[in-house]
Amino acid sequence: MLKTIRSQFMLALGLLITLFLAKSLLSFNIQSSFIDTLDNAKQSVTDLSLVRELQRDILDLQRNLLIFKEKPTDANAFRFEAVLARLKENLQKLALMDLPEDYRQYPLRLEEYLLQYAKSFAEVRRDRHQRDDLLEKQLKEEFVTVRELLVELQTRLDGPQQVILRRAKEQTDKAEMAYLNYLLTPDFTDVSGFNNGLLKGIQGLRTLPESEPRDKLLVLLNSLLAQFEHLTRLTRNYDFLVNVTMAGSANEFLYLVRDLNNMLTTRLTSMGDEVLAEVRHNQWQSDLFSLGGILIAVLTALYFSRRITHPVNHLTRVFRALARDEAVDHIPQLRRKDEIGMLARAADVFRARNEQTKHLLAQAQQLIEQQEKLNQELADEKQRAEAATLSKSVFLANMSHEIRTPMNGIIGLVELCLQTRVTNKQREYLQKVAQSSTILMSLINDILDFSKIEAGKLKIEQIAFPTESLLENVLSNAGMRAREKNLNIFCYASPDLPDTLIGDPLRLTQIMLNLTSNAIKFTETGQVNLRLMHEPTEENGLNLILEVQDTGIGISESQRGEIFTAFTQADGSTSRRFGGTGLGLSIVRHLCEMMEGDIQVQSELGQGSCFRVRLPLQAGGAPGPLIPSYPLPGRLAYLNKGQTGYVDYRYLQALAGDYQHFPYADLDSLRLLMERQDCLLVDIGSKEQFSILAPHLETLADKGVRIGIVTATQPHPLPDFIRETSGFSCLSHPFTPSQFGRFITGLLNKDKRKGPVKNASGLPKLSGHLLLVEDNPINQLVVGEMLKSMGLTYDLAEDGRQAVNKINNSPHYDLVLMDIQMPELDGYRATRELREQGFDKLTICGLSANALPQDREKAEQAGMNDYLTKPIRRDELFDCLEKYLSPSTAADQNS
Repeated sequence: MLKTIRSQFMLALGLLITLFLAKSLLSFNIQSSFIDTLDNAKQSVTDLSLVRELQRDILDLQRNLLIFKEKPTDANAFRFEAVLARLKENLQKLALMDLPEDYRQYPLRLEEYLLQYAKSFAEVRRDRHQRDDLLEKQLKEEFVTVRELLVELQTRLDGPQQVILRRAKEQTDKAEMAYLNYLLTPDFTDVSGFNNGLLKGIQGLRTLPESEPRDKLLVLLNSLLAQFEHLTRLTRNYDFLVNVTMAGSANEFLYLVRDLNNMLTTRLTSMGDEVLAEVRHNQWQSDLFSLGGILIAVLTALYFSRRITHPVNHLTRVFRALARDEAVDHIPQLRRKDEIGMLARAADVFRARNEQTKHLLAQAQQLIEQQEKLNQELADEKQRAEAATLSKSVFLANMSHEIRTPMNGIIGLVELCLQTRVTNKQREYLQKVAQSSTILMSLINDILDFSKIEAGKLKIEQIAFPTESLLENVLSNAGMRAREKNLNIFCYASPDLPDTLIGDPLRLTQIMLNLTSNAIKFTETGQVNLRLMHEPTEENGLNLILEVQDTGIGISESQRGEIFTAFTQADGSTSRRFGGTGLGLSIVRHLCEMMEGDIQVQSELGQGSCFRVRLPLQAGGAPGPLIPSYPLPGRLAYLNKGQTGYVDYRYLQALAGDYQHFPYADLDSLRLLMERQDCLLVDIGSKEQFSILAPHLETLADKGVRIGIVTATQPHPLPDFIRETSGFSCLSHPFTPSQFGRFITGLLNKDKRKGPVKNASGLPKLSGHLLLVEDNPINQLVVGEMLKSMGLTYDLAEDGRQAVNKINNSPHYDLVLMDIQMPELDGYRATRELREQGFDKLTICGLSANALPQDREKAEQAGMNDYLTKPIRRDELFDCLEKYLSPSTAADQNS
């Protein structure tokens, strides 16, 4: 049973635990007994403190009684009663004490003495009050009256009667003096003096003739005798209660309390001796148990040291030798049946396993060599995959360049052709070619952007840009597409949105264009709403919120999870009907994530969709609102069909602060209210509606009211019809907040209603002589015709080498349009050579079909001043050249 180390250890542990439990039980009993004794001692100390407090309180009570006797005020009486109440409370505690049999009646006796003491104090207080009333309200007043009557009687007497009256007055004064002395120190002599003085005074007054003053004096003097006798009785009773009755009660109370104090002191001393004896006895028992525990622990340690520690040390040395691959001839303790024997046998097994491990190590070495070979193959495959990805990016860039080059010719020639005289049928065909070219370029841009996102090459810029330009770029494109499908498109931007933002305007425009283009593409009838709002955040930041809502085909719940997947549309069957690559929303989602924003969609099949984008941006500099307030010369009124119209009420509030709204039904009353310098905005939805309202508006215009017409996107010929027939200023959706503000201010600055106004076609002329470096004949023709239409002259160079030579031979060019990819010498190297040769002030603008951001950076590094991406549009080319060339004068145009 005790063959294993575990059983031996458990036996020793059991003995130690038994001894520990016995010692713990003894300690517990000792502690319990000690605690009980301490509790009793503590209670005895508390009881003794209570008894001593009773002693102090009775003495304090006597002191307050004497103070009250000398100065019987309410404050002294209150202090006396407070001490009396504390004594009663302590007596109640004393009654709860565990007293010996002989002392159990003490609390009742003490309570009786205290009750008697309280009753006596009540009598003292009552007698003192009566005494004070007798002195203040009767004796003093009667003595004053006596002196007054004596003076009055003296005026009526003469001769010997005056002598008698003076003697009576002297006796009365002696009686008053004895009365006052008695008040200070009550004495029987003063009582006799008072009575004798008043009696002699009465006898003398009786010898005087009868009169009303004399009779009153006799009555008062007899009253004084009676009242003084009452005063002496009160004083004697008062002194007896204080000096005898109450002093005796207090002495009896003190005697009983001292007896209790002696008893409790003796009991506390005896209890202390018992505690000391108990502690000594318990200490002896504890020491005995501790000595036994130490002895058992020492014997156990010696036993286990011999049976366990030494064999374990031997086996440890054996294991260390085996770990070092040293030879081990003998393993001790193999015959033991306990755990040491098991450990020894394990060492023997470990020795056998060592031999097997050597063989396994050799096999592992072979496996490692094979793994290294596989890793090398994996690295080679990774390099090939990266090379393939790079080849794909290069292929897409080259493909984009190769497609953009002929597309530049197609789009440019179509644009030039549309500026010539063509038949309506030819113009329709050319516009469809231009539209198809634009769609093709949009697809190419989507594929290129997706490739850059997938390769991680797309970078997000952080630059300041005007909010107005962002809206104008999007609305100019979206408005044209909406008009092509006869859709209404409405734009609302929060008027307090900062006019300058910090972010990536190109990618923001791309997000807004993709969403609005999608909305227009999938909407057959109805309208598209574009809303731009913001939420302020900390440190001059804001969350830009973009919502695009349409009344199109909608998206089912099962399809919403797939619309942001690349090359996927919500319904595959719509790809033929609506076209597109399925990359637009995927690109939007990636751009939102790269800008640390998010995009959400709400939609129902057949009910339209609403895409909501939130992007964190910063306000630039000291931004102002999109619509600044404007001082109006008169009132601003808004006339429409009902509660909602084509102008958001917040635009009107931001512009004027206050305005009036009228429905069509109130037009007659409006004619009476509006005066000169007032401004009226009117919603017009159709020609018929305008024809009905036109006479009324004409009347208002004749009064000097400024009339402004606001129309929806459709019907799009309506604004031209209104201008041609009435001359009123028109603003059509979609428009930006700033465009609305400029429309209102322009309306207010008109002196009178003007005739029909049409926009001038074409761009202003520029002055200068250029060098066009382009190797493609079609692009030479397209760009050349654009330059001619701007009033510019140019020379042609077909490659970079020819361009360098022409500039060296005749350095008179105002600007160089430099193609990037050309044979022999490309645009980058040609620009570097020109800069190295000293042509630092020559303006060089790059032309390339490569649209990656790094291509623009390479152009700047090569020394180019600007960069245009093919296909080149006439407006974009003019904007670029206008920065470096001066406008053409009349003389230039005539020449």
